[in-house]
Amino acid sequence: MLNQIHFIGYGLIGASLSAAIRKYFPSLTQTGESADDGAEFGVQSGFLNQNCTIETLSETSNCLIIIATPMLTIPKIFERISKSDFKGWITDVGSVKSGLHLEAEKLGIRYFGGHPMAGSEKQLARSFNPFLFENAVFVLTHKGNEKPDILNEYQRILESIGALPLDLEPAIHDEIAATISHLPQLLAVALVDFVRENNTRHPAFLQLAAGGFRDMTRIASSPSGMWKDILATNRSFVSGKIREFISLLTSVANELDNETELTDLLDRFKRSKQTRDSIPRNTKGFISPLFDLLVFVEDQPGVIFNLSKLLFEKGINIRDIELLKVREGLQGAFRISFLSEKEWKDANTILNQNGFQSQFMV
Repeated sequence: MLNQIHFIGYGLIGASLSAAIRKYFPSLTQTGESADDGAEFGVQSGFLNQNCTIETLSETSNCLIIIATPMLTIPKIFERISKSDFKGWITDVGSVKSGLHLEAEKLGIRYFGGHPMAGSEKQLARSFNPFLFENAVFVLTHKGNEKPDILNEYQRILESIGALPLDLEPAIHDEIAATISHLPQLLAVALVDFVRENNTRHPAFLQLAAGGFRDMTRIASSPSGMWKDILATNRSFVSGKIREFISLLTSVANELDNETELTDLLDRFKRSKQTRDSIPRNTKGFISPLFDLLVFVEDQPGVIFNLSKLLFEKGINIRDIELLKVREGLQGAFRISFLSEKEWKDANTILNQNGFQSQFMV
């Protein structure tokens, strides 16, 4: 019976998970430690019972350690745990799993993997969000045919806080992550860098890089430090997927060069639309979706204030806002993004009812 959770590392993910667990399981003991003051913040906020290290834990066989640190530090923590008296199970929130399972086996520690499909550009514990995991897929990985009891118990905890647990084999998880998260990240970075190089010849390249280009390359602004760890630990899968994609791009180029009617290329457009339209919009995945509205406004003082005030008064949170185009004294357009489909639809209704012209961007 799980009676304690101990966090090693207490930033955004650790604090958000701890806060959500405290809400639904108030009697469950939670402790933690961190390299910064995150764990102390957890104690002050009432999410953690104590700020302590694994060496001071008691009843360790009924305690689950959750490692919520950067990827490259997790193997070092495994080594530390293996040298301690801890006898319980360990999990983590890292984004690559195969290597960690191998490392745990080598050290003889009991481990199952975890990877929540949720996050934020803010990484500190003080930016915690107890609702961060609602409707977010939370991948759980383990080896062997039978799931340990503590994994089933942890899965029930995740379901209680609104997450959507999904069992995957470690290698399958890493291949999927490489395909739909790590590859898109590198494609966005490469595309922006490609346009930057062209822009050195003529500044119109970036001057015309609006709408679709900005949407497609939004993730190119992700922090490089985080991605260094991820790519270093999933190098083989990502490298393989890049080469597969290069082969696909070569096929597309050949279709463009050799087909008079572009039949095969247009078939790709149709298949891609059908596939993308089938992706559920109400769950968070490896790359969290945003729900976008296009709002047309007059170029007048206070228009942004009036728009945001209207949504604020209705309890609707704007996740992102971007000026797409404006000509002085004439009409401009904003892309406004929301985290949930409900907010997206409610905002569209409210804006149209109050004199704004808006439409869904899908």
